[in-house]
Amino acid sequence: MAEVERDWSAPAHDNLAECCALGAMMLSPAVADTVSEILVPADFYAPAHASIFSAITRLLIAGQPVDGATVSGALAESGDVERVGGVPYLHTLIESVPTAANGPYYARKVADAARRRRIVEAGVKIVQIGRSDADVDEIVEQAQETVHAATTSPQDQTTITVIGELAEPTLKHIEDIADGKIPPGIPTGLKDYDRLTGGHRPGQLIIPAGRTSMGKSVITQNWVVHCARHVVRPVVLFSNEMTERDMMIRLYSEIARVPLHLILHGRISPEDRTKLREARDLVLSWPLFVVDTCRTIPSIRSYLRRFVQRYGDLAMFAVDYLQMITPTASGGRRPERYAEVGSFAKDLKTMAVDLHTVCVAPCQLNRNSEARGGKNANVPRLTDLRESGDLEQTADNVILLYVPGYYDKNSPRMGEADLIVAKHRHGPTDTITVAEQLHIMRFVDMAIGGPGSWE
Repeated sequence: MAEVERDWSAPAHDNLAECCALGAMMLSPAVADTVSEILVPADFYAPAHASIFSAITRLLIAGQPVDGATVSGALAESGDVERVGGVPYLHTLIESVPTAANGPYYARKVADAARRRRIVEAGVKIVQIGRSDADVDEIVEQAQETVHAATTSPQDQTTITVIGELAEPTLKHIEDIADGKIPPGIPTGLKDYDRLTGGHRPGQLIIPAGRTSMGKSVITQNWVVHCARHVVRPVVLFSNEMTERDMMIRLYSEIARVPLHLILHGRISPEDRTKLREARDLVLSWPLFVVDTCRTIPSIRSYLRRFVQRYGDLAMFAVDYLQMITPTASGGRRPERYAEVGSFAKDLKTMAVDLHTVCVAPCQLNRNSEARGGKNANVPRLTDLRESGDLEQTADNVILLYVPGYYDKNSPRMGEADLIVAKHRHGPTDTITVAEQLHIMRFVDMAIGGPGSWE
């Protein structure tokens, strides 16, 4: 038999499959429900078929029977009955299907053809994107989004949820928290802070803010390590300020409790070597990922999308730090720095919500307080957020770090630090005093600030 030559100039479609899928829906309510879970109107190549499918799904949602007469009535209400070929065409569709049971088979053929069309359209769009003058990272991000949209079924892109479906599971979640069956959020290892905030919850943007040497990167590292070790879910740390090796050295200092300066100068004792090897054995079992190659918002988003696709889960990601994110080039005038940083924060917040995870993004404070004068001149305030833009508005929690001993070596509070919870979207604000051990890269509760285990 001679092979039928395919017309490659026409978009992919299967008219017979479209007819049979619709005919099967009008023959069997059960098949209609199944097919409606496979297809959406945009999957049909013929506009008339898309209109008929929409009419059928409206009837299903309303709980009404689906047959030639009811579909004709639904089309008449929307003014589409004549445009689709009238009642005779509906009967032609019903007669075209050998058996209603094959409806899902034909529906999948329609869906496959629609995906082929979307892939071809995506290819054309990617060519246009590649020829644009945008930054390469932005081009890659747009191309990946285009491919993702083309290869993801529209059924998977939108979830319709009525409040009744949320009521019971949400109440159970609340009761489980109250009964201590699950923690209210991801614990940080700082008990007083966790009591105030309930830990960090998916969808939140947490901003630890401080001036240089206040430990904003240290506390971010502490939270990341605690989550990886105790929650035992994947955590990603994006390091924009230092290399992967430098970050790992700081992690070794924290976990082994060996002063960072001794490690950096090669002055470690035999006992320190033993501690570092034990720390290595601990780290090897943790789902912790350190990245130093993603410095723009598009590259961070792209990495996280691929990460979740591969591992299926992400408890937390941290970007150290906010002002070190590299802006992508744009064809227009570059925005003011405060607006740019505020935009970074909004993008990170959106990623946290979309990926159902926690984002920690430390932020540099300016030195306005040092010019204020007075007894508490060095104590930071929310207004000290450098290039703040929308940072305060976007963040769920803003924690201002203050180390009194940094400014006064004779301070009676040497070895202490204040975590000033200046914004707490879901609760009260307060100041939490902790022990600072910045020489070994960590903050701990005051009760365990002295000698003891790494816990």
